[in-house]
Amino acid sequence: MSSNAFAWPLAIERQLLGGAERLAATLEGPIRTAFVTGSYARGAHDPWRPNVNVYFVSQPARAAEGRWAVGELWLGLREELREQGAELVVDCHPFTLSFRDPAYAGRPTLTVTSKVLDGGARDRRYYLPPTIGAGWAPYLRLLHGPQDDVAELSAAARRDAEWLQAYHEALVRYRGVLDHLPWAFDWRACPFVLLDESLRYAEEAIRDGVAIAQTDEEVERDGFLDVLFAWPQRAPAFFRERFGPVGVQALEDVAALKSRARRGPPSTEAEALAAWNQALAVWQLVWDRYCAVAREVCPGESWRWRANAFM
Repeated sequence: MSSNAFAWPLAIERQLLGGAERLAATLEGPIRTAFVTGSYARGAHDPWRPNVNVYFVSQPARAAEGRWAVGELWLGLREELREQGAELVVDCHPFTLSFRDPAYAGRPTLTVTSKVLDGGARDRRYYLPPTIGAGWAPYLRLLHGPQDDVAELSAAARRDAEWLQAYHEALVRYRGVLDHLPWAFDWRACPFVLLDESLRYAEEAIRDGVAIAQTDEEVERDGFLDVLFAWPQRAPAFFRERFGPVGVQALEDVAALKSRARRGPPSTEAEALAAWNQALAVWQLVWDRYCAVAREVCPGESWRWRANAFM
């Protein structure tokens, strides 16, 4: 069964979002609010592998309890989808691997990006960095809960130390994951999983490259969204202008890797190794640009252009 043949809209609405709404609506439960945003809310998700950004707000001081409850939701949904011949991957970036079972590699796959925000920190934007939220607000769909819980998610950003710190944290974590992938699982038993995970982090890095390469004016008006929301049309020209030929090559490499991942397993060890090396190269391209911006925005703070190793 191909991903395109699977009834994803029905599964997403009834099983995924219906389950999230029911969880938030449970009387006296730890979760009070659920909402969906991102490409699915915009009607622009990838039918080959839909990714749904579904987030929750906990009751104050009950975030840990809420995260456990959401974990049970994902376990139940994974079981349901497997019975229907599909698979669920909870996108845990930037941490090494969500649950991946090689026995289910290549099935129609739904990825879910999720987080439980602590409801006690609403007045502090739930401690979200200024780089998070700009793309949420225009297309956010509230599933359950008070509108006030999502009213402050959008935030004005500018190229300053706090903005820079958010990208430093993200890129360093991506690199730590990529460094660990070769021994995070038995990839020789299923090389496709290494190929697939490498793609995920190559995509994360190259998308951050768009935001990092913005001008002051573009940052203030969230101009990176113009590229992200019209990627096939706008990304080639953007990378040609901001990164030159190596940027265009990186963009083409990620597109080729994604095309290969669409074909699914089996794959060879050589393909997996090549995918991993491509992801590292894409990360390096974006990191080099980040370091140049860091030296401009925060000169003299050398820790900002150091990618510390995970220990």
